[in-house]
Amino acid sequence: MILLFRITFVAALLLITWLALTPSPPPAAGMMWDKGNHLIAFLVLAFLAEFSLQPYALASWLGLGCYGVAIEIVQWLLEFRYFELNDIVADCAGILLYILLSPLTNRIEFLRQLRTEG
Repeated sequence: MILLFRITFVAALLLITWLALTPSPPPAAGMMWDKGNHLIAFLVLAFLAEFSLQPYALASWLGLGCYGVAIEIVQWLLEFRYFELNDIVADCAGILLYILLSPLTNRIEFLRQLRTEG
């Protein structure tokens, strides 16, 4: 099961990186409020990171925050994208929201088992 989480985590990182750095993301990517997209993406990444990188969840969450900053720096260097501090805030809010909600995952038996195995 951990392998499945790891594959999904890497796939999500690749997809989010592509969406963040492509000159024109698909129209569906812009359907929501931009900051909401960031929050949801990083909430999902934080969830996947916890179960992919046990027992290094805390380090992975800090790494995700750095990943969000790195994306913004790269966007600043691209002529078709721009740096937004509020995007970093939304990324970190998504990670924090997952941390606050993560005790709820103990209600799901296989996730509780994965957490205790790590």
